[in-house]
Amino acid sequence: MDDCTTITPLPLRAIGWLHAPEPSDENLLRWSFCYPSVELRTHHLHVVEHRSTGWPTWLAFRDHLRAHPELAGEYQRIKTELADTAADRPAYRAGKAPFIEAVLASITSSAA
Repeated sequence: MDDCTTITPLPLRAIGWLHAPEPSDENLLRWSFCYPSVELRTHHLHVVEHRSTGWPTWLAFRDHLRAHPELAGEYQRIKTELADTAADRPAYRAGKAPFIEAVLASITSSAA
């Protein structure tokens, strides 16, 4: 995606995705969507501009989880637990943050 301001959510809406803006979307040059509803989301999708400063980090995190299934399983466990216990989206994101930060620190230290 070259410019997130030109995205039209209609094709995603046609297959059940809802635009679900997050507080940092504009600064991170992304659009956020969820499925099947904002209140009961089971899937979350970000459409991100290539020039977003977050893009390389998000890809590195994704690729690291793909290469380390045990970490992917731990992340899934954390997310499942938070989905059942977190009071809201900010609490859910805050609950995932320590794991994400540890994985990113590991990636950074192994690249050095």
